[in-house]
Amino acid sequence: MIFINNKPIQITNWDYTILQISEHVGISIPRFCYHEKLSIAGNCRMCMVEIKNISKPVIACATSITKDMYIFTNSELVKIARENVLELLLINHPLDCPIRDQGGECDPQDQSIIFGTDRGRFIESKRSVEDKELGPIVKTIMTRCIHCTRCVRYAEEVAGNPILGTMGRGKDMEIGTYVETSFDSEIIGNIVDLCPVGASTSKPYAFKARSWELQSSDCFDIFDSLGSFIRIDAKGNEVMRVLPRKNDLLNEEWITDKVRFFYEGASINRLLFPVINRSRLIHCSIEFAFNFYIYLYNKAKLNSFSSMVTILQDNLDLTDILHYRIFNDSLGIYTYFNRAISKRMSSDLRKSWLLNKNIVSFSNTVHFLFMNVNLKYECSVLNAILFRSVFQHEFDVQHKRVYYIGNYFKNTFPIIHVGLTNNTSMNIQVGKSFLCFHLYLNDITFVDSSNFPMFNFSAEDYVNTFNIFSPSNISTSYIASTSGELNSLELGLCFDFPEEKNYSFLHLIGNDSVTFLPNSEIKIYSGHHLPEQLIFDLYLPTACFYEIPKHNISSLWLNNQLDLNSFSDKTINVPGEVYDNITIIKVLIDLAIGSSANFNVQFIKLIDLVCYISNKSGIHYFNNISFNESIVLQPQWNASIFYQSDSYSKNSKTLYSAYKNHLNHLLY
Repeated sequence: MIFINNKPIQITNWDYTILQISEHVGISIPRFCYHEKLSIAGNCRMCMVEIKNISKPVIACATSITKDMYIFTNSELVKIARENVLELLLINHPLDCPIRDQGGECDPQDQSIIFGTDRGRFIESKRSVEDKELGPIVKTIMTRCIHCTRCVRYAEEVAGNPILGTMGRGKDMEIGTYVETSFDSEIIGNIVDLCPVGASTSKPYAFKARSWELQSSDCFDIFDSLGSFIRIDAKGNEVMRVLPRKNDLLNEEWITDKVRFFYEGASINRLLFPVINRSRLIHCSIEFAFNFYIYLYNKAKLNSFSSMVTILQDNLDLTDILHYRIFNDSLGIYTYFNRAISKRMSSDLRKSWLLNKNIVSFSNTVHFLFMNVNLKYECSVLNAILFRSVFQHEFDVQHKRVYYIGNYFKNTFPIIHVGLTNNTSMNIQVGKSFLCFHLYLNDITFVDSSNFPMFNFSAEDYVNTFNIFSPSNISTSYIASTSGELNSLELGLCFDFPEEKNYSFLHLIGNDSVTFLPNSEIKIYSGHHLPEQLIFDLYLPTACFYEIPKHNISSLWLNNQLDLNSFSDKTINVPGEVYDNITIIKVLIDLAIGSSANFNVQFIKLIDLVCYISNKSGIHYFNNISFNESIVLQPQWNASIFYQSDSYSKNSKTLYSAYKNHLNHLLY
């Protein structure tokens, strides 16, 4: 038992510090340097408390609790100590509170009101520090820095790029890069959220809005398969910024730079009104566009050998895909899901396209074999969580080992490169590799993805050949590229390519960066951005995922753990003559068939059947796979799969600058 402010607290776990146990019982202790996801530094000294029989105050963040300890968090000694510490920390801090971006969200402002004094004793000149150039995302005002070292610890322990550090001593101490260079990371934007004093702020957000002017809505990251919790802040009808939401079981407190700045590209090259192609592009009304769609469909249907196809891209939620499937089935149009990948994949077994573990279990896995998977680009937050687990167990006897087959790249954690091509995987299968011994003795997880796959089939079929002979637990995890990819697989749309023949009717939904776009007499495009190829007969504008639809159906998204995320709290209205996908489909079904009443009933039945199914394991079966013996060299890894992968990121100025910064960093 311990006592906090003379109140007895029963303790069952003695591994807590004073600050942690105080937070647990609802007692708030001020801090600047402490962060629960980073190591303890004890730099700021703001969290001092008084302990009975100890003459001087101690810092709560680094002091462990002991039996029969008496702790006082609001005594006179503690108040004087915090007042003096706060005055010392703010000696060189500039008085620019009314004009800074951190205004309204600044920890020193809040703590000065509660713990500060009404006058200062400092009469010398304030020092100034030269700002550091860290790239296109983070703007630094280093004179504000109080040396809490949150950014230093984040760079080393989470981002895996220990480029920041402290230099100098005393009044000459400052934080920066030892050699002048930019910070190259896919998750550097989290430094802005970590900084308690506004020394690191968002460069694109600078002087755009005040925190009290913003209206917030909760959302999810759809640009990778993790489904990180995010918050979208808007001013009027314009998105100002994207921030992470805390979820200890998923993304913790981190998000990628792609989702942080995707909104910049949402308004550039936007398709704002319907367009028809009659030797030139002509703007038309939405009513005319709907009727023109039906006219083109009927024209294609008149062909006795008509063959009609719809190709769905990612970034569509479950409800949109369900509506499109039912709509296409009603009109006799075959539906494909085709992202810009070369992997053919069946949707029959969930185990072949899910992570098959929760995030904690995945990060605690001891042995991995990555099958040409670049987790740094494909799922950056998951890569950071895995790196921190590797970092924490670096000196353990049974430390983590990450084996890798494919084109070499430099990851944040060390990888053991065992081969370049699928010839290596064949040697492992037939027992001609040193890795066979590890497969027999240790539990190992094979990690597969869809960007540059080593196999044209699921890695689950490959791994099943080992489970017959190995006494160890050999499992698979699949890293999907986006949440929309998982949505399509859940609803039975396989990765497949349309036949190479001339079609009479082609409807492309999403962007046009597909692996194979077949020839067709009639081509229709639906999407929120202008396609790269202006070859379509009709262009229908659709809403972005965060914009308010004209219906009351929640937006549903899956993550790689098969968690169903519902997103209905939207704050941005659709611009121009833009309609959401479901409204477009309901109008078209009315025009084509005559009524959409039965359509809604059928949709409700399907959503109950597919999305809320209780069995997540699927059916496991084994197929004899004959592997291709030819050596297939995978393409070189390119950061464009992260920075320039979709319509949002391709039109984002910040992400394009970050991509160029990344390429320059590789050159020098």
